[in-house]
Amino acid sequence: MLCIDEIHISMVLYKSRYICVLIDWNKDDLIEVLPSRKKEDLKRYFDTIPKEKLALVNYVSMDMIDIAENTILT
Repeated sequence: MLCIDEIHISMVLYKSRYICVLIDWNKDDLIEVLPSRKKEDLKRYFDTIPKEKLALVNYVSMDMIDIAENTILT
């Protein structure tokens, strides 16, 4: 299961006030920390992953439904 969540940060290191964290729930493993939760940034990231690898993901857990509908689920 792929878990996706945003975390509010107050640091100026990133271009956004929120970072996006991707976690493999089954392996209890951090996959990636992205510097933004913006749709276009997430789409750009997921577009780099081969379709065959994405097809291995059976479930996605997240609370960012508007982003999911336009990025992850398409």
